[in-house]
Amino acid sequence: MIQGNKLPKDFGFQSPTFSLEYGMVKVGSQDYLLPLRSVLQVRQGRIMVRNETVFEQYRKFEASSEIKYDY
Repeated sequence: MIQGNKLPKDFGFQSPTFSLEYGMVKVGSQDYLLPLRSVLQVRQGRIMVRNETVFEQYRKFEASSEIKYDY
């Protein structure tokens, strides 16, 4: 978790915190260490704002190409 502190009173936002959770996720046939969830919180006066993001449904996209020259 990352916490902001000692911000100037006139900055507007106070008490910002951010956390990012990682975990192993199977994508295709392999496991990868990927973000699972993030949370950002800030206070502005008497209002607290919380933004939570959940990462899911990872997919693997791949393509292949081939160039052939006829001489």
